Amino acid sequence: MKKILIFLSIFSLFFIFSIHVQAHVLKTDDNIGGVLHIDPEDDPVAGEQATFFFEMKDKTNKFSAADCNCRVDVYENKNLIYSDAVTQGNSPSSSVLFAYTFPQKDVYLVKLVGNPQTENSFQPFTLTYDILVARESNSAKKTSVSVSHYLIFIPIGAIFLFLLLVTFRKKSKTRI
Repeated sequence: MKKILIFLSIFSLFFIFSIHVQAHVLKTDDNIGGVLHIDPEDDPVAGEQATFFFEMKDKTNKFSAADCNCRVDVYENKNLIYSDAVTQGNSPSSSVLFAYTFPQKDVYLVKLVGNPQTENSFQPFTLTYDILVARESNSAKKTSVSVSHYLIFIPIGAIFLFLLLVTFRKKSKTRI
């Protein structure tokens, strides 16, 4: 009976301490909302280009990506680091996309701002998404590894020079 209770206690800890992560989140601004998809695998990699695909939802069915002056802003630590117009996706007509390469691992704020080109076709909107970039590209890892290898040579070289100096001092003292 004790073994069963211990097993159930440990098993329940997995559910208590589990973190709920949702890859696709619908953000809304009154009548318009958007679901963000990120390629690769909804998990962007620092140093590699990610494609952001917004699937827009409109309660009034007036939104059209072709009629939208849509802009995306990317913030890191409340500083604007990127801003550009987004383009219409291939399909459906209610999707917009853009590509961006995050410079480093961090938490970023991606803000999608849309205004209609034709007056009263849909309401202006602003959607914000927090994006965690927790992985870095293999090329960035290789660079950091090779730099760290060079950093090892500095103390080894200093020790070698110290031993040479001690050896030459001993030789010069024995000659006198």
